[in-house]
Amino acid sequence: MRALSVFVFVFFIVICYSNSFGEVVTLMTKERIQEAIQYGKSGDFKIKHYRVQEKGTWGNGPIAGYFSTPFSRVALAAKEAHEEYKSFTIDDVTEDMIEPTLHVYGTPRIQKGVLVSAKTIVIMPYKNEDLSKVEAPLIVKTIEQEFQNPFGATWEAQELIAVFPLSLLSEANEVHIVFDKELNTGSANKCCCRDCKMRFDLEKVR
Repeated sequence: MRALSVFVFVFFIVICYSNSFGEVVTLMTKERIQEAIQYGKSGDFKIKHYRVQEKGTWGNGPIAGYFSTPFSRVALAAKEAHEEYKSFTIDDVTEDMIEPTLHVYGTPRIQKGVLVSAKTIVIMPYKNEDLSKVEAPLIVKTIEQEFQNPFGATWEAQELIAVFPLSLLSEANEVHIVFDKELNTGSANKCCCRDCKMRFDLEKVR
């Protein structure tokens, strides 16, 4: 009987841990905000945001961009402040961080001296080409960026940020980031894409 009780207890802990780190946080309560801050400061949060990168049997596609959730935006802000030896508390959290939205970032880059920029970001049902099912962003923002090569040549570019309802972050959907030129991964197995897409995988997404 005691062995069974221990088994049930351990099983309960495993299930709770799995749910905690495998489900998107849709409501950022004060407790969830504090949890995100501590997670960002802990050093366990090692990525900037979640990657948008098509997975393939013989190789992955290029990294087309990133996406963020309310939880990850707070964690990232706390992580960056911690790395700069700055204080970050719940009072520093902004409405933009915790609003129930999905942010998708189409990042520009330089390929062989040519600027490649994102021009459109949409969400569609997975493997569905019906254009009537396209979900356009609520808002599109841009952030100015500048690139410079070792020879001093510079390029001005814009990072595209598309804001969607958080409800669209589902494994039933895929995100498309469309570029003005083909994006190259450098791999012979998975060369390039212009309409770069990825089905959402929420296994480790908060």
